[in-house]
Amino acid sequence: MKPGSLKSGDRIATAIGTLIVRGEPISDFVPEDPQWDRIFVDVEVEKPDSFGDPDRLPAVTGASEFQLLGPMPLRYRLGFRPDVDVKATR
Repeated sequence: MKPGSLKSGDRIATAIGTLIVRGEPISDFVPEDPQWDRIFVDVEVEKPDSFGDPDRLPAVTGASEFQLLGPMPLRYRLGFRPDVDVKATR
């Protein structure tokens, strides 16, 4: 599914752990330069004690960028290009 279609509670299973979508996606479109368009999705790590290397988040989710939102609970904001396919389950 496209990142803009993700809903709170959707799960993204990855090789480093499962992520749970928290909240609705945030669109950031740059009309004068669409190459910078992003959909930001906040996720929470399901099992922080067994979560792998967060530097691999872009590779295992298809995101182009990420940032740490907080350690307790362990949360990240993933930045996706709008046309990327995200493997998520509801």
